[in-house]
Amino acid sequence: MFYKTITDNQTTTINTSTQQDIDNNILKPMVEATQGLGNCFNPTSSKVAEKILFIGDRSNWSDLANQFIQEVFSDVETIFWNRGEAYPSKLELWEGDRIFSFKSDLILPNYVLKKSQKSAINFHPAPPKYRGIGGYNYALYNGESMFGVTCHHMVEQVDFGRIIKVLYFPILNSEKASYLKLRAGAFCLTLMYEIIIQYILGKNNLPESQETWGEKLYTYKSLEKFINQFRSKKLWHHCIL
Repeated sequence: MFYKTITDNQTTTINTSTQQDIDNNILKPMVEATQGLGNCFNPTSSKVAEKILFIGDRSNWSDLANQFIQEVFSDVETIFWNRGEAYPSKLELWEGDRIFSFKSDLILPNYVLKKSQKSAINFHPAPPKYRGIGGYNYALYNGESMFGVTCHHMVEQVDFGRIIKVLYFPILNSEKASYLKLRAGAFCLTLMYEIIIQYILGKNNLPESQETWGEKLYTYKSLEKFINQFRSKKLWHHCIL
């Protein structure tokens, strides 16, 4: 059973009586999503002798992803970055084997991508339909029943490289954007575990998805305009909460 909400004066609020449903249907699956795959990885074994650049936003999910990368690889350069912060100078100096970008909005120029000898992979917290920013908001506004996260090769164009794998999951009844964003982080972490453990550590070729990117690239400017159209009219839709 999905969690329920009570709507009062166009503002979606959570009744305290539904806390058990939230625990069972949001928090518990998020924890379970990050377990299981790790059972086939032994953190006490020798680390992979590769030079890694990890880039993540400043969310807890990125911190967990970085901890995992540190467990697996011997040489990891970590950059946590949010929009509005200074461009990281570390990018100019780094050269190595692999780049892992996790839920990050930092756009890497082609000359940085070329310094990665083996692969440059991004974990995008939205399905291919929603390139760029604000996938959570648009999916809820459009009444989507499913959401997803996308692993893809990085190219200079934003969210445009060959898709490796997409992991889909259902949108819950009356889910708001902040919850969907949280759950997408958990599924991004799950997808990272799978790609690294089953393919990179397993020395298997990365899969090639048949899915294709949506034509539209959603930007911060378009997202700000989208949100402001609700706020200016004092309309509180779950897609902006």
